[in-house]
Amino acid sequence: MVEQEDYPLAKDLVRKFINLLVSSTNYALKIKVDCLVHLYTSVDGSSGLKALAFELLVTLGQQEDCLDIMIKRIREIEADSKNWNLKIDERRSLYRVCARALDHYQDSSNAFKLMHAHLKLFSESDAKDIAAAEDDARRSVILAIKAIDVINFAELLELPVIKQLTSKHPEVSQLLNLFNDVSASEFEPQIAKFTSLMEREGLTRQELIRKKSYVQICTISTQSKTNYKYTELSQLLNIDEAEIEEWAVEAIQNKIIDAKID
Repeated sequence: MVEQEDYPLAKDLVRKFINLLVSSTNYALKIKVDCLVHLYTSVDGSSGLKALAFELLVTLGQQEDCLDIMIKRIREIEADSKNWNLKIDERRSLYRVCARALDHYQDSSNAFKLMHAHLKLFSESDAKDIAAAEDDARRSVILAIKAIDVINFAELLELPVIKQLTSKHPEVSQLLNLFNDVSASEFEPQIAKFTSLMEREGLTRQELIRKKSYVQICTISTQSKTNYKYTELSQLLNIDEAEIEEWAVEAIQNKIIDAKID
């Protein structure tokens, strides 16, 4: 059917068949997984069927709590699917399904990377699609805060789909902007305004303060100055001077900074 340019029908039939297979209680999980793996490996990337097969396999893995058997492939799907001939809505769907699966797996860092890749596929002219991606935009902000290695909030704020949060989810938008707009000393007292949001999303006060310190340290210029005293960092990061060395060790381990402690 794909060769005869009846692709939409072929895709619809594949989805219906797989849905019947997955929902059936007559087949063991192994049979369902093997069927989806065979579908995935038997089609090439010249159509969206490969992406659809992968999505359905990820969804099944999430439903059956066995994502661990394919978690590495999910994390690598952006690179693996780079040369697949996908329509923009198919690529959005692939990234979104995989990002949500990684979020479910509590892998905030890789979940954010895929969700960010998904949201970057929306332009300002896609008003209807942007509105439909509202929940994904909101979740991407929470994932960005949770993921230790995400510090470029300025890039996130430039996405059209994120800008809509100003009116749709003002509390989330305000928290995101807070990381960029105020100093570390100004940041901490304002966290209290977001207590209910933090409780809903499982964010801790310490998590937010640490994230702000990472964003803050990346604002300093190393072109004219490369050595900073503990007293200077203490003022910049709003951290007790006695805790600076421990903070620096952790930041180096988390690959936020490339530095030596003297």
